[in-house]
Amino acid sequence: MIGVLNWPGILLGVLLTMVMGWVWYGRMFFDAWLESQNRKKEDISASPMPGTITQTGAMLVLGMVLALYHHGQLLLPGAILTWLLFMLAPLAGYLFEERSLQLWGINAGHDSLAILIFCGVIVWV
Repeated sequence: MIGVLNWPGILLGVLLTMVMGWVWYGRMFFDAWLESQNRKKEDISASPMPGTITQTGAMLVLGMVLALYHHGQLLLPGAILTWLLFMLAPLAGYLFEERSLQLWGINAGHDSLAILIFCGVIVWV
Protein backbone atom coordinates (compact mmCIF):
# COMPACT_ATOMS: atom_id res chain seq x y z
CA MET A 1 0.00 0.00 0.00
CA ILE A 2 2.90 2.36 0.71
CA GLY A 3 4.00 2.03 -2.93
CA VAL A 4 0.78 3.59 -4.22
CA LEU A 5 1.28 6.79 -2.29
CA ASN A 6 2.05 10.03 -4.09
CA TRP A 7 5.47 10.53 -2.47
CA PRO A 8 6.43 13.68 -4.43
CA GLY A 9 3.11 15.23 -3.39
CA ILE A 10 3.51 14.12 0.21
CA LEU A 11 7.06 15.47 0.50
CA LEU A 12 6.13 18.74 -1.22
CA GLY A 13 3.15 19.03 1.13
CA VAL A 14 5.41 18.50 4.16
CA LEU A 15 7.78 21.20 2.91
CA LEU A 16 4.96 23.66 2.17
CA THR A 17 3.20 23.10 5.49
CA MET A 18 6.48 23.55 7.37
CA VAL A 19 7.08 26.87 5.59
CA MET A 20 3.45 27.83 6.25
CA GLY A 21 3.90 26.96 9.93
CA TRP A 22 6.98 29.17 10.14
CA VAL A 23 5.02 32.07 8.65
CA TRP A 24 1.89 31.30 10.72
CA TYR A 25 3.55 31.00 14.11
CA GLY A 26 6.73 32.96 13.50
CA ARG A 27 5.34 35.98 11.72
CA MET A 28 1.56 36.26 11.60
CA PHE A 29 0.42 35.07 15.05
CA PHE A 30 3.58 34.95 17.16
CA ASP A 31 2.55 37.70 19.59
CA ALA A 32 -1.04 36.44 19.93
CA TRP A 33 0.25 32.88 20.35
CA LEU A 34 2.56 33.99 23.18
CA GLU A 35 -0.12 36.15 24.80
CA SER A 36 -2.70 33.36 24.76
CA GLN A 37 -0.27 31.23 26.79
CA ASN A 38 0.79 34.05 29.12
CA ARG A 39 4.36 33.73 27.89
CA LYS A 40 7.05 36.15 26.81
CA LYS A 41 9.63 35.92 24.04
CA GLU A 42 12.26 35.14 26.68
CA ASP A 43 10.31 32.01 27.64
CA ILE A 44 10.77 30.48 24.20
CA SER A 45 13.61 28.00 23.73
CA ALA A 46 16.39 29.07 21.38
CA SER A 47 16.21 25.63 19.75
CA PRO A 48 12.75 24.54 18.62
CA MET A 49 14.20 21.31 17.18
CA PRO A 50 12.14 18.76 19.21
CA GLY A 51 8.89 20.46 18.19
CA THR A 52 10.06 20.85 14.60
CA ILE A 53 10.96 17.17 14.29
CA THR A 54 7.63 16.13 15.83
CA GLN A 55 5.68 18.50 13.57
CA THR A 56 7.52 17.21 10.49
CA GLY A 57 6.58 13.65 11.44
CA ALA A 58 2.96 14.67 12.03
CA MET A 59 2.79 16.38 8.64
CA LEU A 60 4.30 13.31 6.98
CA VAL A 61 1.61 11.10 8.53
CA LEU A 62 -1.10 13.62 7.57
CA GLY A 63 0.14 13.56 3.98
CA MET A 64 0.18 9.78 3.90
CA VAL A 65 -3.37 9.54 5.27
CA LEU A 66 -4.71 12.10 2.79
CA ALA A 67 -2.83 10.41 -0.07
CA LEU A 68 -4.44 7.09 0.88
CA TYR A 69 -7.86 8.76 0.87
CA HIS A 70 -7.09 10.21 -2.56
CA HIS A 71 -5.93 6.83 -3.88
CA GLY A 72 -9.26 5.36 -2.79
CA GLN A 73 -11.09 8.32 -4.35
CA LEU A 74 -12.24 9.43 -0.91
CA LEU A 75 -10.16 12.59 -0.54
CA LEU A 76 -13.02 14.98 0.22
CA PRO A 77 -14.82 12.86 2.86
CA GLY A 78 -11.47 11.75 4.27
CA ALA A 79 -10.22 15.32 4.48
CA ILE A 80 -13.43 16.43 6.19
CA LEU A 81 -13.19 13.62 8.75
CA THR A 82 -9.50 14.34 9.32
CA TRP A 83 -10.28 18.03 9.74
CA LEU A 84 -13.01 17.23 12.29
CA LEU A 85 -10.57 15.05 14.21
CA PHE A 86 -7.93 17.81 14.16
CA MET A 87 -10.51 20.34 15.42
CA LEU A 88 -12.64 18.45 17.92
CA ALA A 89 -10.07 16.31 19.74
CA PRO A 90 -7.86 19.28 20.71
CA LEU A 91 -10.91 21.47 21.45
CA ALA A 92 -12.07 18.94 24.04
CA GLY A 93 -8.66 19.11 25.70
CA TYR A 94 -8.59 22.92 25.64
CA LEU A 95 -12.07 23.08 27.20
CA PHE A 96 -11.26 20.45 29.83
CA GLU A 97 -7.98 22.20 30.76
CA GLU A 98 -9.63 25.64 30.57
CA ARG A 99 -7.00 26.82 28.13
CA SER A 100 -7.36 29.86 25.92
CA LEU A 101 -9.75 29.48 23.01
CA GLN A 102 -7.64 32.09 21.23
CA LEU A 103 -4.76 29.61 21.36
CA TRP A 104 -7.03 26.84 20.06
CA GLY A 105 -8.14 29.13 17.23
CA ILE A 106 -4.56 29.89 16.21
CA ASN A 107 -3.62 26.21 16.27
CA ALA A 108 -6.86 25.11 14.57
CA GLY A 109 -6.35 27.67 11.82
CA HIS A 110 -2.86 26.32 11.21
CA ASP A 111 -4.09 22.74 11.06
CA SER A 112 -6.99 23.65 8.75
CA LEU A 113 -4.68 25.40 6.33
CA ALA A 114 -2.24 22.47 6.46
CA ILE A 115 -5.02 20.06 5.45
CA LEU A 116 -6.06 22.35 2.58
CA ILE A 117 -2.46 22.64 1.36
CA PHE A 118 -2.03 18.87 1.44
CA CYS A 119 -5.30 18.25 -0.42
CA GLY A 120 -4.29 20.69 -3.15
CA VAL A 121 -0.78 19.33 -3.50
CA ILE A 122 -1.84 15.69 -3.51
CA VAL A 123 -4.45 16.32 -6.19
CA TRP A 124 -2.21 18.39 -8.47
CA VAL A 125 1.18 16.70 -8.11
